[in-house]
Amino acid sequence: FVFYLDLDGMKEINDNLGHEYGDKALIATSRIMYKSFRTTDILSRLGGDEFVAVAVKAQYEFIPIIIQRIKDYIKEENKNLKGYAISISIGVSKVNLDNESALEDGIKDADKEMYRAKVKNKKNRK
Repeated sequence: FVFYLDLDGMKEINDNLGHEYGDKALIATSRIMYKSFRTTDILSRLGGDEFVAVAVKAQYEFIPIIIQRIKDYIKEENKNLKGYAISISIGVSKVNLDNESALEDGIKDADKEMYRAKVKNKKNRK
């Protein structure tokens, strides 16, 4: 499974609080990911405020557990932050290993799902 994560409100953090806070938000997001996934999973920052995790050989029934773990660690991180709160939009897709471009397709599909979550999160933040 591919998880596509996007830090919500990064532009507002940078514009209103400064890039130092934006950097701290990125580090906090990295920490959340590190705690949420297994050491056998592959974690990457794509750039900006976008991250990808490949849950190697994960079973479908563990996806809600991983998402809940991410949410729990977000709450934990937010207790230590001042001036803003971390919010992350998450999209998940299953990788079809029979496809030659399996990972690329999985990332694209997870990105689409993340965007849907981002729209929903933005509405909830207002």
